[in-house]
Amino acid sequence: MAAAPSNPPASSRPARPASPPERANPPAAARFGPIERFAEIDSTNRYLLDAAVAGRRSAGAVAVADRQTAGRGRLGRTWTAPPGGSLLVSVLLGAPANPNERHLLTLSAGIAAAEAVTTLTDGHVAPRLKWPNDLVVDDRKLAGVLAESVGGHVVVGMGLNIDWPGVPDELIGIATALNLAGAVPPPTRDSVLDLWLDRWHGWLAVAEAPAGPERVVAAATRLSATIGSSVRVELASERFEGLAERITDAGHLVVVTDAGPREVSAGDVVHLRPRSAGGLPDSHG
Repeated sequence: MAAAPSNPPASSRPARPASPPERANPPAAARFGPIERFAEIDSTNRYLLDAAVAGRRSAGAVAVADRQTAGRGRLGRTWTAPPGGSLLVSVLLGAPANPNERHLLTLSAGIAAAEAVTTLTDGHVAPRLKWPNDLVVDDRKLAGVLAESVGGHVVVGMGLNIDWPGVPDELIGIATALNLAGAVPPPTRDSVLDLWLDRWHGWLAVAEAPAGPERVVAAATRLSATIGSSVRVELASERFEGLAERITDAGHLVVVTDAGPREVSAGDVVHLRPRSAGGLPDSHG
């Protein structure tokens, strides 16, 4: 769960460390660390941004929580998960040299998460990317990535569902977790975290290299569940349907409508299912 920059308020409640900070393992240690772990916190994104503004944390710092009381997704939505059932993690990064390339941070994070899950589950769960910032399995949300910024500080947060006892009634058909998607037993949160950071380190290095942005977008396109799908785009002032054709180098989604192609920089995208017997298209957000 790219998102518009925001200026979050100061933490509304103190964070409670579960264990002392620790360092990530190489090669991710070259970029990421220390890792702080919390039994409970309002928001790992908010914690790192507040700490960065106060000068207490620098780029590379990682925060992981068992439970978040005010986890956030796109458009100010909340992110909830059973305690200990999801990898809830945020990473503090410096602003990219080119501000127009911030979408590469979330794209590369999603690619790395998909690769880590596929590897750790021996391919039994192979997530795909739903534009702009979700990982899905059979069109059910497995993870969301969210980027937020304050000043020159950027934080990328991810919530990835790993081991849930079941899906709440209100999320049936909408959300899933690794164990519910076929990874039994599922990998541990620490193993997902370690491999995600390792793969993300590699993809960030790709993004920073010549022709790197194009390679990141190409990888995201290969993993995309959105490209080639019929979609409904929901904006603040309108909604329209069409065929998701491609992701631009700027991270925008190009949707071909009856009136011609539309380029979408931000908005909600709903994957449309084949038409039902009644003639109306079903949908899955």
